[in-house]
Amino acid sequence: MSERIDLAPDEVHVWIEILESNGPLLAEAHSILSREENDRADRFVQKIHQDRFHICHLKKRQILSRYVGISPRELQFTVNEFGKPSLDSNKHSTLIGFNLSHSAERMLLGIVPKGRIGVDIEEIRPESAQMDVAERFFTERENIDLRSLAGFARVEGFFNCWTRKEAYLKGLGYGLSIDPKDCEVTLLPGEPPLIRALAPKAPGESWNLHSLRHGGYLCAIAIDRSLVLKQKSG
Repeated sequence: MSERIDLAPDEVHVWIEILESNGPLLAEAHSILSREENDRADRFVQKIHQDRFHICHLKKRQILSRYVGISPRELQFTVNEFGKPSLDSNKHSTLIGFNLSHSAERMLLGIVPKGRIGVDIEEIRPESAQMDVAERFFTERENIDLRSLAGFARVEGFFNCWTRKEAYLKGLGYGLSIDPKDCEVTLLPGEPPLIRALAPKAPGESWNLHSLRHGGYLCAIAIDRSLVLKQKSG
């Protein structure tokens, strides 16, 4: 087993990993992942997406096992009524929260002590940063800010908004039961990542946002309190 990792009470650990696959890694993933995880991977039509799912969830298990102190295969998970996964507290005594996101060839895994976290990673693709999409999912103020930008700044603003909203809503744990327009975030390039308006299901809560760039990818991390972010890698 790999060396155990300690998570300080005031830290959040963020892992950004490249999803490279090969025969031995895929065989390891098939043997370590649960039947449900392997079945989910097999539902993808294209093999590249099956492989990325396998490697992503293999790495998730390998990383989390170093915090829990057991083998990756022994980890057991549960999901809430909205589908957000967590470590099964009936099986594992450790109290850590985690959240996973992946896009194309990257994955993002955030880990916090005794708290809630949501993460999102997106490949920055200009063709996806469309104003009709923004009008469907962003608030009026967010759209005003986005329309004030041009060129790549608008693309960056779009993905700032998208990833921050996604991370925050995932952190809340309510899934798609919350309309993305029911919360508001900052998006202008260079502007601090902040939640301007909390979702109706989370009145009075205090959430902190972080943004990271990793090559051609943009990441957002939402945490239910103020913690020191430490970026990790395999």
